[in-house]
Amino acid sequence: MNKEDREKVLLYMLPSISKNERSGVWIDMAALQVSKGYFGDKYPLAISYFASHIGTLETRGNGDEVGSLTSKSEGSISVSYSPAGSGTDDDLLQTIWGRMYLRLRDNCRPIPDLTGRFG
Repeated sequence: MNKEDREKVLLYMLPSISKNERSGVWIDMAALQVSKGYFGDKYPLAISYFASHIGTLETRGNGDEVGSLTSKSEGSISVSYSPAGSGTDDDLLQTIWGRMYLRLRDNCRPIPDLTGRFG
């Protein structure tokens, strides 16, 4: 990712996320999983959403929690929830940033060139 894209990513992120000492790691992790060819000029926005999702999950609770909340108990009352679904996007549904990334992804359907490549 070039310097200009990284600066845009940081501008798009909430200060509470972008100023975290691990924000650079989250951006690098997101950049490895997000295609610039797919998102085109929206690439920095996609990276900011994905990195914010990663950072939110990492800083939520004790950091060891994985997966969706499926039940909760308080005293003698217990409530169970069904999982979000069985699709591969379930982890992205856990944060607002993941849902925004999915919305952006679904709205960016690039057309492949003659060789089948994007961008």
